[in-house]
Amino acid sequence: MKTGKVAKALGIDSKTITNWARRRELIGLFSEGAKLEAGKAQRDFNMDDQLILNTIRHLRNDKGEDDWETIAAEIRSGFRQAEMPDSFYTTETTTSMQVYTQMIEIKNQLDLVLSERDLLRDELDKERERFKIELKEERERSEEKLKEERSEYTSEIIDLNRQIARLEVRMEIMREDDED
Repeated sequence: MKTGKVAKALGIDSKTITNWARRRELIGLFSEGAKLEAGKAQRDFNMDDQLILNTIRHLRNDKGEDDWETIAAEIRSGFRQAEMPDSFYTTETTTSMQVYTQMIEIKNQLDLVLSERDLLRDELDKERERFKIELKEERERSEEKLKEERSEYTSEIIDLNRQIARLEVRMEIMREDDED
């Protein structure tokens, strides 16, 4: 979209649009067509450029921000003002821009959801690992307890077998005494 149409759509003077596109702090944010680096006589703002211009308009006019470094930092951080001014919706190219801004919003939401999903996956992996460790420790404690119980029962069985052997010897002695 040429400078005049963008200016009309955003409700800004075309010279202001040109000045913004030339600003040292902002120049790296725009496409080649918007910077006139493509060898063209007129600037051609793509949809992302239009969204950046709208963000600048929002930060300067609606938020009162006048520090260009702050504005550039906001845009570099990914902030985009997707809500366009009313004048934007009266131009003939608004439907594609509306779709584009909605796509940007959806992409940002998707990025957020994917980021949250990754965090939840990491937490789940940590929980699984913690559970495995706890399960292993519980298994080791149970096995140790079982060994101790087995040892105790083995000792008791040995003692009982000794007692049985003594009793059998006594019984044998008593039988011999009865037979005599």
